[in-house]
Amino acid sequence: MGLHLKDTKEGKDKSVVAGEARVDEKYIKEYVTEDRTLSPIRITKLLLFIALALLVGHVVVVHLALKALGIFSNSSSLPFFKEIHYALYNQFHLGLEGNLSTYFSTFNLALASILSYVVYSTGKKATYHWLYLSLLFLFLSIDESAQLHETFGGLAGSKFNSYLDEVPPFLSWAWMVPYAVFTLLVGLYFFKFTLKLPVKTRSLFYLSGCIYVFAALGLEFCEAHFDTLYGPDNVVNKFLFPIEEFLEMVGIIIFNYALLDYLMLNKKVLQFSFTDSK
Repeated sequence: MGLHLKDTKEGKDKSVVAGEARVDEKYIKEYVTEDRTLSPIRITKLLLFIALALLVGHVVVVHLALKALGIFSNSSSLPFFKEIHYALYNQFHLGLEGNLSTYFSTFNLALASILSYVVYSTGKKATYHWLYLSLLFLFLSIDESAQLHETFGGLAGSKFNSYLDEVPPFLSWAWMVPYAVFTLLVGLYFFKFTLKLPVKTRSLFYLSGCIYVFAALGLEFCEAHFDTLYGPDNVVNKFLFPIEEFLEMVGIIIFNYALLDYLMLNKKVLQFSFTDSK
């Protein structure tokens, strides 16, 4: 199976992203159109379904399963069930790192980087902005998996906080200070570029950006505030953690939909081609 970029305006087939693999066509037919082009709506529905499944998994495993374990409190099998719950807890807790939600978020950010590069590689206007977007999301993808913001961002934030007589609770997570400044600068740099985009694409970019920044910074400031005042196990943060992570995923999924839709608006579609492997 190969993945190609086809310019339907000129009838050209450009192999921007290509590869060969033996894939049964029936497993992807739900996400491609009859002419074997990727369907933005179907792909987006799939990604949203996975994000929602992770949110439901968090609620079930982190909250409901703990109560269910009380049923086996007098059972000899209790240690076994606790081990299973511990493994599921680490994988489905949206407030932890290095688990299923982290991998899914990393994938979505990497997909945004790839799609932005596809637009850059075929575009004619403001192409370097698309390249910079691709590099930005590549960095965010790496940061999501390696937690660079807590390490290096924390160093810069701690330096900033050292100049304050008293650090406000919402600034207690030091990495958020440099990332908030970075987000503002990025927004200012790309604002003029977004004005040149089609209305639908621009609106989706603004919507996805607002959702993502609200979750990644706005809710994080709230979480830092309550964590400092009431400790890490406070009730408010138990409610905010899953909402924050879910909204971050939704924000990037909307952005990826905007990119796929933009490619189709410009008569450039990601197209599957099947070859027999013998």
